[in-house]
Amino acid sequence: MQTIPFVNGRFIEKTYRLSKSLHHPDKAAQNPVLTATEPWESLMCAYGSIIHDEGLFRAYYTMWWLQDEPPYSCLAEGMAYAFSDDGINWTKPHLGLIEEVNGGKNNLIRYGMFADQPCVVRMPEPRNGKKYVMAYYGDFAPLGPGVRLCFSEDGIRWDWPGTLVWKTPIDAVADSLDFYAADDTINFFFDPISGKYVLPRKVMQDADLVYDPARHSNWKPSREALVRMIARCESEDLVHWSNHRVILAPDLEDPPLVDFHRLGVTPYAGGYLGLLEIHNGSPEAETISLDLVASDDGFSWTRPCRGQQPFLANGEADAWDGGVIFAPPRFLIRGAEALIYYGGMQARLNAESMGKCRTYGIGVARIPIDRFCSLRAAATEAGLLITKPLPIRDSIWINAFVRDEGLIQVALCTAEGESISGFGWDDCDPIAGNVTRGQLRWHNQTTPGPGNYRFSARVRDADLYSFYIA
Repeated sequence: MQTIPFVNGRFIEKTYRLSKSLHHPDKAAQNPVLTATEPWESLMCAYGSIIHDEGLFRAYYTMWWLQDEPPYSCLAEGMAYAFSDDGINWTKPHLGLIEEVNGGKNNLIRYGMFADQPCVVRMPEPRNGKKYVMAYYGDFAPLGPGVRLCFSEDGIRWDWPGTLVWKTPIDAVADSLDFYAADDTINFFFDPISGKYVLPRKVMQDADLVYDPARHSNWKPSREALVRMIARCESEDLVHWSNHRVILAPDLEDPPLVDFHRLGVTPYAGGYLGLLEIHNGSPEAETISLDLVASDDGFSWTRPCRGQQPFLANGEADAWDGGVIFAPPRFLIRGAEALIYYGGMQARLNAESMGKCRTYGIGVARIPIDRFCSLRAAATEAGLLITKPLPIRDSIWINAFVRDEGLIQVALCTAEGESISGFGWDDCDPIAGNVTRGQLRWHNQTTPGPGNYRFSARVRDADLYSFYIA
């Protein structure tokens, strides 16, 4: 079964009197579901990843130990592991791997200076007996800073420190690129569409290369002024990496002090959905929130419903996620909903606030699958959707919410746009209420037969989220 969503325009030929409406996830009442609770924990930084594997939710996250007095320097940093049956209640096992902390009675899988942002992937096929691969950012002597890969058989014991795959600053492999420095914020995932491993990363470019006097009237570019954006590279074998390029950068519609920090990517409906960390560096804000972005190919991205973003907003100022929130590497699709595990902290994004902050955590938000974005019609007059030709074998379903006085009528047309007798608007069986997967019928017929068809949907006072075809 193929999902036909409307986050971007890939399946749309034209619309009339329909507006694209962004829908937002609901934060769990139990948030934060994972935070510092044990005597050996200091600050739980919300960078990390959560996967669902072998019946368990598995969390990998970073912990910081800071000085109690200014300048609140980081004394040490560690990676920790926790697991859960339900994704809400977590166990922090005593792994016995790090004797320096609490006599080994802790859940640490690594301890040392600045090795963080673990992104763990269960590989489609084991490599040399190892089932898991982790990308993380490390900066420790004598190895130097950069993104490293390490492997594990059980997801707990890793072959530290792993192999350097993307140096900081960017090495000779990227000399021809239009950015010159890399930063520490990363993501890592396996793309089942291309069969490749993909590594998106925050990079930095000189401000004078993107400076626009009309837009940046209060920003004087210099070598020290940097714009943060997202680049990526890819690999088939986790050894050779290629296709380095910038894929997302601020544009003229963004406020002057906005740039990008992290991109979490989820393969979805033959394309990709992303959660983009939007950093607002203005003195009155100094926050990060999350926008929803979409792509057909993983390289060219759109930012749908920009006026309705952020997709996932910060909490109230005094809340655990009231200052900064961090994007997860990916959504977790569980049944009929998407789980979005996100990091949060009460601090604003400046050195003083972050140094004093002692409130961090990981929370979860939920949204029904395929209800990220809808085509919405007003109550006063009907709108129209015409799709591109779609291959139908024997059945079509719809995901929609029709209000009490609303309607959705779907007609099938040939690939050339000609009407088909018996499959017009008035032949379509009524669609009413909140329908997550309702089969379309025209006087008890499901399709005219296998072939390529355009959908013509007349919509009033309703949200049309997606079609499903088989």
